Amino acid sequence: MLSITPCRSLISDRFPVASFVVRVPADRCFEVAATTDPRLLRPDHKGQRTAENFFTTRLGGLLRAPAGETTVLLPPDQLQRFAGATRIYYTLGSYTSTRGDAPVFTTGPDTIEQTPYINLSRDFTGRTLTRTRMGRRPAPAYGKRGGELVWGGDLVAARRAQAPSPAAEYDDGFDPGLWSGPAPAAYEEPPPPPAPAPAYGRRSAPPQPMTEPVGAEDARGLAPVTPPAPAWGRGAPAGEPPGVEDGRALHPPAFGRPAPAPPAASDIAGFEDPTALRRSQGSDRPFAYGEGPGTKAPTTTAPPPPPRDKAPANDDDTPGDDVGDDSDTPTNDSDDGGVVSSAASAPSGVALTPAEMGRIVRPIFLLNGGVDGYGRVRADPQKGLLWGIVGFAQGDGALRAVLAAALRRDAAWSEDGSIFDGVFGDRAQDLRGWVESGPDAATVTGEPLSSTAWQALFTKAGNLHKPAPDGQDLQTSRDPFKVAQNEIAITRYLAPNVPVAARLGLNTDRGLALFYDRVLALGVGGAEAWMQQGLAAATGTTLREKLTSLVTNAEQQGHADAARMRRILDDAHLHDTLYRLDA
Repeated sequence: MLSITPCRSLISDRFPVASFVVRVPADRCFEVAATTDPRLLRPDHKGQRTAENFFTTRLGGLLRAPAGETTVLLPPDQLQRFAGATRIYYTLGSYTSTRGDAPVFTTGPDTIEQTPYINLSRDFTGRTLTRTRMGRRPAPAYGKRGGELVWGGDLVAARRAQAPSPAAEYDDGFDPGLWSGPAPAAYEEPPPPPAPAPAYGRRSAPPQPMTEPVGAEDARGLAPVTPPAPAWGRGAPAGEPPGVEDGRALHPPAFGRPAPAPPAASDIAGFEDPTALRRSQGSDRPFAYGEGPGTKAPTTTAPPPPPRDKAPANDDDTPGDDVGDDSDTPTNDSDDGGVVSSAASAPSGVALTPAEMGRIVRPIFLLNGGVDGYGRVRADPQKGLLWGIVGFAQGDGALRAVLAAALRRDAAWSEDGSIFDGVFGDRAQDLRGWVESGPDAATVTGEPLSSTAWQALFTKAGNLHKPAPDGQDLQTSRDPFKVAQNEIAITRYLAPNVPVAARLGLNTDRGLALFYDRVLALGVGGAEAWMQQGLAAATGTTLREKLTSLVTNAEQQGHADAARMRRILDDAHLHDTLYRLDA
């Protein structure tokens, strides 16, 4: 399967990262071409290409994805050259060798009208790219290319032009009718062979009638034929009901694949408590101890959380000598350049439970508005409606996932009538149908969710329950909308990306919180590339020291989110808890 997917649909001075997730077979090499005008992908416009309007990763050699998937980052200097354009068109080319054999394109020179693109903000200047660059600066000759800029589509057109023309029809001067006449006598079919002679040892007379059918009379007795037993992994014998013949899957789905089906309504406990701004001050519990459906709220105070292991003061977090790859494009090589340590080799640590994940995301929830953030709405021209504490987008399916989780909890908790129906009124049934219709439906009964009427209803849903001044009523709150937002914010954006954080060595609550915030801002691929580059330029011996150095560098270089990252790093509810992570 050949595909290329952008991590962000809009590039701005606040989010100046253009990265793509590329899926290509491991035995093929590939290149990514980007341009501000799709016509430049055609060979006849090759002379109009410049460093300001065209780029291809072929300039540094064709790339490979040994695992079948990798993230490609557009170099910051090249992105800065694209400033002033409104769109960046991109395409992927794949080949069986470095010579460009057997080319396959997502969109080639003959289909430029289908070339996808990402948007550049009108006010994008690229200045923040200079301030946020981590590590050494590129060589002065970077971006200065000699001759014409060439990509794989040009080579395909050149080979077509050099292909020999079809040979002319052969004419030997003789009458063509000679080839359609009857064959000469010398080439007539030979006569049929004579009948076979009687076999040696047999009688020439006709055989006498027998009472038994003719068979293998002279052979020894053969064992009865029995059907073979069904092989392991094959289908079940006839008459046996189908089941899980092969047992459980030996390998779990790889990262980046579709998420598993949502849990059943009977397994929805663990995210009941929204962000408690007052009650949880000085507490380590951002979520109440799970109150499942059909149970009553506890009347006694829950026990304190178990003690956590702290990261050792002098743990061996120092990057190796190969840390700090100055390339702007991340690779999937076997070395661990740019990471801090391997979390799998940590000698101690606590399990990363849902309660721990809730404590990790709490600083980000507070920065996003706390309790008031659950009702925030915004319309985006590319992503549709954005709603809630982390801006769940309609375009990528996150909004649908939150509503599906809210409906599951509403069905389990609603004893005196549906909370969902009470909020959305006569539009509730239409919204239910939209949630169940699948990802292709962009509107609800012909009206976009970003309309003013729908925004008002989603604001009402997010603000359905407001805590009392002392915050105590949160303990017994059953607000399906806030709880569903808590659940999806963790299960969609934190839990699946823990292996990525583990590869970077971010195995503490402080490191995971900072990584989670970058995932929300840059996407998974952009966050991994940014953190890897920043940790490579950071100093210190412990993970806390390296994170502090990373944020300090961002502040000195004027990063737009530097103040936000500093507040996350200094949050009082993060204790440098060390976790056992599987990289």
